[in-house]
Amino acid sequence: MSLRTDVQPNGTSIKQKSTATFRQKLWVKDLVRDRWMYLMLLPGIIYFLIFKYVPMYGVLMAFQDYKPHIGMLNSPWVGLKHFQRFFSEPTFWRLFENTFLLAIYNMVFFFPRRLFCL
Repeated sequence: MSLRTDVQPNGTSIKQKSTATFRQKLWVKDLVRDRWMYLMLLPGIIYFLIFKYVPMYGVLMAFQDYKPHIGMLNSPWVGLKHFQRFFSEPTFWRLFENTFLLAIYNMVFFFPRRLFCL
């Protein structure tokens, strides 16, 4: 004698449907139980959204001929034109050297201080 499960018109068995409903209820129950943990995550998520992801919108200006009176969405797209101009200018290597030297000075003078002076 075999055990027969009733099949609904859409092809799912009653047992499958009750298992899915049980999982949904269990998920909601876990969400309600841990609501304070999720609430503590909220300030960190808001911080990263505001200070890490929203500024990425401004990166678009590097690829546009940006004009404030037109706005970011309507400014013409120029691609890598600004980068090509920057790298081809004669002052580029002087700027690169200054930046590199500042990084070296930072490592020589300030990094050891961080290691030994907590």
